[in-house]
Amino acid sequence: NILSNNLTIEKVNHTSNLDINEKHFPLIQSEDEEEEEEEEELVAFVNSDSTLRINQKIRLSNNIVRWLRGPIKVMLDGTMHAVDVCAQGTHISDSALQAVKQGLDKQKMTLSKEEEEEIVNNSMKYPFIEITSEWKFQEENSDRGYSSPSIWMINKKNKTRFLFKIQELPLCAANEWLAYVLGRYLGLPINQVQISIYENNLITIHKHVAKHNEKTITFMDLPKQKRRTILTYPIIECMDLFDKIIQNVDRNPRNILITILKTNHINDENIKLKIHLIDHSSCFGMGKLNGISVVASKFHSNHLAIVKFDPIHKSKQFEKYLKKHPIEDRPLISKTLHRFATITDFQFDSWINQIKDLLSISQYNRIQNVLRKQRDIAKFYSIQWGFSNIK
Repeated sequence: NILSNNLTIEKVNHTSNLDINEKHFPLIQSEDEEEEEEEEELVAFVNSDSTLRINQKIRLSNNIVRWLRGPIKVMLDGTMHAVDVCAQGTHISDSALQAVKQGLDKQKMTLSKEEEEEIVNNSMKYPFIEITSEWKFQEENSDRGYSSPSIWMINKKNKTRFLFKIQELPLCAANEWLAYVLGRYLGLPINQVQISIYENNLITIHKHVAKHNEKTITFMDLPKQKRRTILTYPIIECMDLFDKIIQNVDRNPRNILITILKTNHINDENIKLKIHLIDHSSCFGMGKLNGISVVASKFHSNHLAIVKFDPIHKSKQFEKYLKKHPIEDRPLISKTLHRFATITDFQFDSWINQIKDLLSISQYNRIQNVLRKQRDIAKFYSIQWGFSNIK
């Protein structure tokens, strides 16, 4: 097993730790979270004494975040606060809020048998969830970033923390859930996401990645040598492949999270790290993430926040990425690539149809087109590289 020395993706609960080869992944959350006290999760473990390393250099698509510190960060925080104040008079369209309500109704009443089986069989969360009295405000999120306000809430029933993140554009909410479903299907440690309405805002709900005995560190806050080491792990190459598939333009050092035991120090020898991937709103045609697009999204403007692009051109970029992939690294992404290559049109459509009311017709067609073209390219290279029989 080429992965066993450096990457283990596990289903974690009170009773068992399963290696990735013991079950067909993805190994994901069970169906009804609110009825569980101990929830299963999909995580990627890496050890500091791992010997297997990737050969190509991974470049994050949005590295500018690492420079936003000190006075620059203070200035940008002030600017974005001013934008938030100016945007208070604007609201997301009623159609987006109505789409969530309709989605909840469909989940309860009219979800097709095939769509329901697709979600349940892969142990994924339904896209929409209703906020009830079981949810309690905990605190403002002090590390909210620059695009969307967010708060921490706790589900009183299972004592689990969740981040409520306001989404100014329906496409961003749809992207988050689609990336979650696709990533989890591929066996990657993508943070759990659902969509809802809170205080008349469209929100995405993100489960807190850390357990009660763990602490969270962003990749950006790691010591320099630790960052360099982690960038050589195969899970990061699988992340890079995933970002190329969904055309993610905002992979940055803040949305790769590391959790370790509270009793450990990040520089401890042979420390066992858990890697989590979060924040996937800027994919499937959101364009280059920049100041204009961030500000435009706060005013709910699709015109400036979402750019038009040629899916064929983007697919050629994906094909070029695979064509030039180092031969010695290909086995390290083989399972992720092959699993993506085997997804059917029906599976893609069943996922997109769950959240289609949040999308315009052009957005729906674009996402569908992107996924099918990327899948066909992945299928070609999976066969060419001799990985078509991987389970």
